[in-house]
Amino acid sequence: MMRYAVVLCLVLGLPALAQVNDVSSPAWTDTISSGAWTDMVTPPDPSPAALGDILCGPINIEVCTGDNGGLGVSTLDGNVYISSRAYITPAPHFVQMFDSDLECLDPPVRFAQDAVCTGSAWGYRDGASDGTYIYFGCEYGVGRHDADGGNSMAQISGGAPGGVGTWRGLAYDPELDGGNGGFWTASFSTPLVSTTMSGALIDAYPNACGWSIYGIALDPCTGNLWVNSIPNIGDICEVSREGECTGVCFTPPPRTSQGGLEGIFDGVCSSGHFWDMVGLGQHTPDIITGYEGYPESCPGKTGCEYEVKKDSKMKKGCTLCYKKGDKIMSKQPCEKVKDCDRKIKEKTYDCLEGEIGFCKKLKAKRSACIE
Repeated sequence: MMRYAVVLCLVLGLPALAQVNDVSSPAWTDTISSGAWTDMVTPPDPSPAALGDILCGPINIEVCTGDNGGLGVSTLDGNVYISSRAYITPAPHFVQMFDSDLECLDPPVRFAQDAVCTGSAWGYRDGASDGTYIYFGCEYGVGRHDADGGNSMAQISGGAPGGVGTWRGLAYDPELDGGNGGFWTASFSTPLVSTTMSGALIDAYPNACGWSIYGIALDPCTGNLWVNSIPNIGDICEVSREGECTGVCFTPPPRTSQGGLEGIFDGVCSSGHFWDMVGLGQHTPDIITGYEGYPESCPGKTGCEYEVKKDSKMKKGCTLCYKKGDKIMSKQPCEKVKDCDRKIKEKTYDCLEGEIGFCKKLKAKRSACIE
């Protein structure tokens, strides 16, 4: 797997501020203490490409946020959402929006975090998305927002189960709870747990390999998880759905106190990929980096696949329709995912498996090019 030694040489000239990070050990020391950073470092185009290669970054997010409390990451519809503690600017804590090139929106867009986490000294930690909403966790629960930050509400009230406490690392998984969807979460060295959308415990897996989890991303091809990090201040590594560490890892540039991690469909930093990852590092300054995921589709697959975004309604006696998270195929030929129509929308369609009645409303988003 490709790795890079990134030489950072441009002094940003930021004001001298006391950096405070949400880390697992108060004795943590910066791996680089000079404070000499460039806004973006892009390594040479790798050949062959490998999962985890750097597509862009590290990028200083404090220029955009005006704060130095960056913590978690969520993505939705080509936007990247960074949660930030109100450390320099006055409360409340907020979420800052970036585009898929990891650049601050122009004009800048930020919104307040949900009230479920306003009592937290740190506010939102890591984030997730189900393709319709974004979610962020804290010690008091999980907040939910529309894509523009509006209509916030408490998705979950209360700490994470299974001995976790703080909803720190967070990833949405449509396969959990019998296909109803749920969350993966962990807080530093706690067990890795899966829950329902209401926060009820499904499974808990003990720390098998010294992980110190702040960020979690669900791999859309393997179904496994990528966690930030193993060990503390370590690498971004793969963990199976049974809590087993696979030994597949890549190294952030440079190693910093770990922050949020999330996947992004349609690529990051103009890659045009099927799926990449965005990781946050708590440092001086706080940084985000775009990582290589899957350029075309899941390995070994070609042809148009779509993921259903909402349950269809059963009508006139029909008892079987598509549900959220189901994968469906179209007859549209493709060589890469961008050849597929971006979305499928149908007002009605036939009941599945030849039953009587019909199904109402189908909304699905392209997810892969499958053979």
